[in-house]
Amino acid sequence: MRSTVSSPSRVSRARALIVCAVVAAAAACSPYRQESPGRINADVFRGRLGSFVGAVAGTSANDVFVAGSVEATGCQNRTLAIARWDGAQWTDTTVPAGFGRAAALAMVSPTEGYAIVEGCDSPEPGVAFLRWNGVGWTPIGQAAAGVAGSVTRIQVLASNSVWFAANSAFAYYDGTMLRVAPATSGTQILEGFAALSATDVLVLSNDPFNPMTPRFRRYKDGMWAVVASPVAGQELTRLAPAEAGAALLGTNAGLFRWSGAGTPTGPIAGSTLPVATLVSNGDGNYFVERARCASLCNDLNSMLCRAACSYPVSRGSATGERDWPRLPAAFYRTPDGRFWQYKPDTSLSLESFE
Repeated sequence: MRSTVSSPSRVSRARALIVCAVVAAAAACSPYRQESPGRINADVFRGRLGSFVGAVAGTSANDVFVAGSVEATGCQNRTLAIARWDGAQWTDTTVPAGFGRAAALAMVSPTEGYAIVEGCDSPEPGVAFLRWNGVGWTPIGQAAAGVAGSVTRIQVLASNSVWFAANSAFAYYDGTMLRVAPATSGTQILEGFAALSATDVLVLSNDPFNPMTPRFRRYKDGMWAVVASPVAGQELTRLAPAEAGAALLGTNAGLFRWSGAGTPTGPIAGSTLPVATLVSNGDGNYFVERARCASLCNDLNSMLCRAACSYPVSRGSATGERDWPRLPAAFYRTPDGRFWQYKPDTSLSLESFE
């Protein structure tokens, strides 16, 4: 099913915004400014010493939110910041006090969005969940057991139907109430998450202190259960949402799609190359990085394996796969069909591929 095409010839690359270069001057001028009409910034928080970019999401090319933190006294020397691009300029949105940084972001509409943010506790801050109502961000609940690590996820099933995942913290919001799932045992580091429904989620995690702890679990109808890999003879290495009611399963024998019952379909695109990295928002689109090696590495993302292998990247959907320039750290697809991709660090690189 794999269809190989050339990389998009029209690539809109983001350019750096000219912002306040001196922290002391940040109060005197806006830290966000449009550099070129129709383009989004590459350094949203530059000019605020100690800034951090954690997530980006939006509803259109002219409605983009960027979340992170900026330097401040207290709260581990940082405070939450979320900026919004309206097609002409960047503005700071209203955020609640007492939070250190944003770790995940998802937008449903210009008046509905969600964020996972860290609290200010030390040494391990818990997480809180925020909702955007078109005017500002307000807390809808928290999970003291969760720690926002390198993997945090927000999966929107529909308006007012959202799952949050942050390491050992999992919660579902129905538009009125936030329901936090019971904590899993052990010290779990989240590696993959996919919600099949409002009451059914799949979790791939790792316990660094106990390698024998089962990695693949399912939370269904209020109960946790250890489940075997649906792909016969293959351990799961990656997990992400595919589309409503389905998950993408990465293995050393390729990428598979699973509805939560029966036998998974695949390998997708006919490729049996090991899946090294998988990125998906659950909207039917995904990016996958496969490892092409003469011999299989124990750790596909180790420096040794990276040096010895090639890692072709593909963008996939229900219509097939196509070669892609590079793997995004995260992305979102706007209604006009464009993809915004970013690399989360202090130098936000945001690009649009049509």
